[in-house]
Amino acid sequence: MTCRLCFTKAEEFFNISDKRYYRCRQCLAVFLAPGCQLSKNDEKRRYQEHNNNVEDPGYQKFVEPIV
Repeated sequence: MTCRLCFTKAEEFFNISDKRYYRCRQCLAVFLAPGCQLSKNDEKRRYQEHNNNVEDPGYQKFVEPIV
């Protein structure tokens, strides 16, 4: 498996519920195997469920590490 960010070799990192996660040896990115990813339509539906409201305590907690 090749890392989608830096194109270095990635190795299987974790496997749960038939989902295979890989971690890049170089940049340490973690990503799902292509066959385990959501379709574009399912990904969009899932994204539309998010409540990205700055007044929402859950959203504030989620973005806290990067703010």
